[in-house]
Amino acid sequence: MKVSFFSNFLNHHQLPLCLAMINRGVDFTFVATEPVPDERIKFGYENMNDTYDFVLKTYESNDNYKKSIEIAESSDMVIIGSASNDFIKKRLELNKITFRYSERIFKKGKWKLIIPRTRRNLYRAYVKDNDKKIYLLAASAYATKDFNLIRSL
Repeated sequence: MKVSFFSNFLNHHQLPLCLAMINRGVDFTFVATEPVPDERIKFGYENMNDTYDFVLKTYESNDNYKKSIEIAESSDMVIIGSASNDFIKKRLELNKITFRYSERIFKKGKWKLIIPRTRRNLYRAYVKDNDKKIYLLAASAYATKDFNLIRSL
């Protein structure tokens, strides 16, 4: 089985899942879309993008970016967190199993209910259609409630 995880950068919250995939013999790639910010390094974050060989850094080269698109399309399952939807656009068209990994939408308050309709529809597109193989992987206790609030689930 081929599994890939797309997010901004690898961190200590995601690492146990990544290592479990590797230790179970899964063909696994973590796709990092940006370097670890200096601010995070100052807070004590390790630069795990450079530590583990299963990390593909899209920001290092055009070839890596193109390879990440190919990985997204060819993986049996993709988890996508803080990363551009461009990586999974074709995958969604092909109706392949995809998990949207998300914290709560209204972390800073429900005022975001007035966010533009296009943004709300973007959230809805992930989970509204029961015929699509896209699912919400809630990364917080309130994520499901927030997605329900905008009628995504």
